[in-house]
Amino acid sequence: LEGEGGYLGLVTSYFKEPTLFPMTLQVPKGKRLKRVTELLSGNDVPFQNNSREARIQVQIGHDTAALAFWFEMVS
Repeated sequence: LEGEGGYLGLVTSYFKEPTLFPMTLQVPKGKRLKRVTELLSGNDVPFQNNSREARIQVQIGHDTAALAFWFEMVS
């Protein structure tokens, strides 16, 4: 979902099975990824970034119902 100043990525776990997978954001032309925050915990998330793509690792555990990531962009 696109919002003012960034993008929201939401992951839900219906079966609550542990898993690890990448989430990728195509960075719009003229923008740069400043920070990624997991909104439910408030923690910053490390990311890999090149000029056109940003990637985070999403880890879900047995007790993870949902994760919400805010990709904060700057010009």
